[in-house]
Amino acid sequence: MEAVNTKNRINYISGMKAFMLLIIFLIHAGVRGNQISQRACDFLFVISGYLIAYKHLYASEDIRVFSYIKNKIVKFYPLYFICCIVCAVCFEEFNAFYISLKSGFISLGLNLALLQSWTQNPYTFNSVSWFLSSLLGVYFVAPFALKLFKKVKSKYGYVLLLAIVWLVRFLLEYFNGKLYYINSNHFPVFSILTSIGGMLLFPLSKDIKSNFIINSILEISLLAIVAWLAYVHVDDVCISIQILFVWAAFYIFILNNDVFSRFMELDIWNIFSQIQMEFYLLHQMVLRLISRTVLGNVLIIKILVSFAITYFMAVIYNIFLKKRLEHIMCIILRN
Repeated sequence: MEAVNTKNRINYISGMKAFMLLIIFLIHAGVRGNQISQRACDFLFVISGYLIAYKHLYASEDIRVFSYIKNKIVKFYPLYFICCIVCAVCFEEFNAFYISLKSGFISLGLNLALLQSWTQNPYTFNSVSWFLSSLLGVYFVAPFALKLFKKVKSKYGYVLLLAIVWLVRFLLEYFNGKLYYINSNHFPVFSILTSIGGMLLFPLSKDIKSNFIINSILEISLLAIVAWLAYVHVDDVCISIQILFVWAAFYIFILNNDVFSRFMELDIWNIFSQIQMEFYLLHQMVLRLISRTVLGNVLIIKILVSFAITYFMAVIYNIFLKKRLEHIMCIILRN
């Protein structure tokens, strides 16, 4: 039996983020399984929530909401802005200007304000950026959620809160299907609740002893169930059932005592360690561009060429532009 070592979690969690990012890339490149990419995004929301709690739940000071959000936005917004403008100019099939000038400017404004995921059509311009729009909602809610969680004195309290969060998510999806329709794969309220679940998994994973073989069997089984449910694509209400399995799979994973978590510790995942956000923001544009050429006619060639170009662009941005643009962004926000 092995106890959890919370100090060594970040590396293999970063590996899992890279793994989910790779799944999203492959699905967007044309590999079958659209809903699998949605569940990969759910894992990323859970990871985001977990890491927020990991860094701040037991901190002596509460998060200052606006400074916290500003620091988060500064890190990704310059490239986000560039990608949005490039897509508006170069990829007419994914922007709203082909409908009308008015709808185009409204859609562009919503994208630049990171509000597109609150609309019925969040996939305009750089369509993958809906994730950041929803993630911004997580950043807004996180400080208030952490204040509440700090008052909880036992793991039973965290379990109760997790059950309440899931029940709220389930009921929202149920009535969403009965009374109106919002795509619960992207609407921020659902993403926020998914991420809050990730926050609650952090205190529940402390000082837990586990068995490698049992954990490995559970982890592989849970991931297989998530993949199968996503692949057969059930209705929206069942997404909440899938989220239960996502939470359960991630919980076993963060105990860091199973074959999958050990696989995520391999050095190969370090190639993404500094460029995960840049790769995510750039990959859809590159895939669209390659799809317009003869290289896009063969799936494996499209995947390899697009991956290489996206990775190269992400590295170049990270080395030569990121810090400079972040500095400019800080000056703008300070003024």
